[in-house]
Amino acid sequence: MGKLSEFRAAFRNTGRNLFMMVLLIGVCLFSMGRFQVVVADPLVNAASESCNPLPFVLTTEILFGSFGKAQPNGCYPVQQASRFDLLITGADKHSSSRWCERPSNAFQTIKTLNPRTKIMLFRMGPGQYVTAYWGAIGDGWDWIKQNHGKGATDRWTALGVFSNDYLLSLAYPVERAMEIGNPNWQEYWMRRNFEDIWVNFINNMKGTYTDGLIADGMQYGVSWSNRWCAESSYNNGVCSQLDHPQTYYQNGAYNQDLWRQHYHQFLERAVPYFRERNLEFGVNAWRIAYPAQHELYERLRITALEECGFLCTGSIQLDTWEKKLRTLQNANSYAIVSMNLPPGYKIILPKQWNRVSAQREFVKVGGNGYGTA
Repeated sequence: MGKLSEFRAAFRNTGRNLFMMVLLIGVCLFSMGRFQVVVADPLVNAASESCNPLPFVLTTEILFGSFGKAQPNGCYPVQQASRFDLLITGADKHSSSRWCERPSNAFQTIKTLNPRTKIMLFRMGPGQYVTAYWGAIGDGWDWIKQNHGKGATDRWTALGVFSNDYLLSLAYPVERAMEIGNPNWQEYWMRRNFEDIWVNFINNMKGTYTDGLIADGMQYGVSWSNRWCAESSYNNGVCSQLDHPQTYYQNGAYNQDLWRQHYHQFLERAVPYFRERNLEFGVNAWRIAYPAQHELYERLRITALEECGFLCTGSIQLDTWEKKLRTLQNANSYAIVSMNLPPGYKIILPKQWNRVSAQREFVKVGGNGYGTA
């Protein structure tokens, strides 16, 4: 803690023009003090506790989609994956042609090479539903609509304020808005994710040798605010009627307090549910910016992923960096994984998306979780 005190004093006495230099020193102090950051870069011994001269320490790798294309052989070496403290990937990636060695179960091979590597599986959270086969939960979107859609007594799907139609995300047209606060939908989401991935292995998913699940779309506010389209009004990338979810939109404004109430209720159920099954639980929070959000994560001791959380080339102002630094300092009981886009990394803009997406991104350490000895 003495090292952190020295850093805080140095930070207060240093001008804005020297902020970047102080930040580098601060990360080094983190590595020697409270956080005891361990370098887990494939090019560095994962057991080393020396301070990396770079401003961030590579401890986590995210492997989505056609991962491995940026590697020399156009595939991803299993041995390299095993050198990270944390891997975040899809539940179907245990068997994939993207692995250079083509193992029958890459997760098992990684755990054999390094039992300390944690493997977390990325799934859409209960705020949205992915209609494509690769992301569908349980019995599929058609079953959801037939049994818990329009006109159903127990409705799980969100409906538009103006259209009374299902809502399609303009950012990701395969996503539909759901009622995150419906307790029966919450239970179905938890049970089917566990059974489909860790028990029945449906849709080529297999969670054996993995450590838990990270729920996507779990920002601390209504998902895709002002970016929903009535499903029947969407055609070939064009939306003729923007709309909003009835439950969370009244009098021309989003009811963020109600969303957050339901958000808390879900996490209060989901975290112990998976923990009782010896699985960790995390969320893609997008941003950690509210005291109540921080307190919830602290109490539940989860893993929180921030997309473009600390370094997003050319878009983070200095005052935002200071806030991020304070967030990292205050995360005592939960882990922050900060997904960043360093200089030199290409941004890919798929034609069918209206949002920036990186096909392969490195992730840096934050909080006191991943990267600790």
